Amino acid sequence: MPSNISRRDYTIELSPGRAVAVRIGTGVDMSDPLYPHLRGHPFNLPTQILEKPVGKVDLTALSIHVDEVTHESQEVQRLAVNASLNFGLNSAEAAYERAREEVTSNDIIYIDIRYEGEGYALDDPQWRTAPVAEQTPADSRLRQFLDDHGSHYIQRVIYGFAVTLRLARAKSIVSDRETFRAAVHAVAGQLSAGGVLQSEHSRVIRDGRTNILCVIVAGAITPDKARIVTKWEEVGNLLSGARDGSVKIHTGPMRAEAQSFFHTLPS
Repeated sequence: MPSNISRRDYTIELSPGRAVAVRIGTGVDMSDPLYPHLRGHPFNLPTQILEKPVGKVDLTALSIHVDEVTHESQEVQRLAVNASLNFGLNSAEAAYERAREEVTSNDIIYIDIRYEGEGYALDDPQWRTAPVAEQTPADSRLRQFLDDHGSHYIQRVIYGFAVTLRLARAKSIVSDRETFRAAVHAVAGQLSAGGVLQSEHSRVIRDGRTNILCVIVAGAITPDKARIVTKWEEVGNLLSGARDGSVKIHTGPMRAEAQSFFHTLPS
């Protein structure tokens, strides 16, 4: 059995598209851990749906973290979760190749803005019906099970919201590499203090030579907002609206914990 699918558990950071489809009990094929494939819902599930509003967001209460990319292993994980749609990535091989290119060519800094709320779990999963794979010939049983249900199931879903800013600037712009780095840290500091994004802090970021990608993982946002944006103004509008209450953000699935199906099967 491949080592990825025999591993007992995984933590899965959710992207906007994947977050919509995730709930407890969802099957997931972890053959490629960078790109989990969601399957169906084989268990009898509780009926509760947890989605509680964050309401007026106090930016000083959020977790805000700056992450400077120094190695392709950092970037490949980030690309898989936050940038696959933009870069057209759908496999670990493609993500590693793109990560090498990006780290070689660009200075890349992430700002993570996160609110982690409640979660809920499936502690005693019960199959609705026995897996079809149990009646399949032994040499194709594993493949059948993976196709039907995956290797793991979502045992716990954590609700909240996350805004991930990816800022990339060509290393060839030698004259302002330190200025870029300082500007990103200044913006993060301004956010941590609950302040407005000042133009003097974001000038370098907005000069047309910094590639901006903002990915939002949340529940409902009122008024509705795009979950992936590439303009600095849109980022500022979302965060200022969340601060003054004109934008209401509700929690949604932001992270999932997956457990192996193995212990749920009859011995």
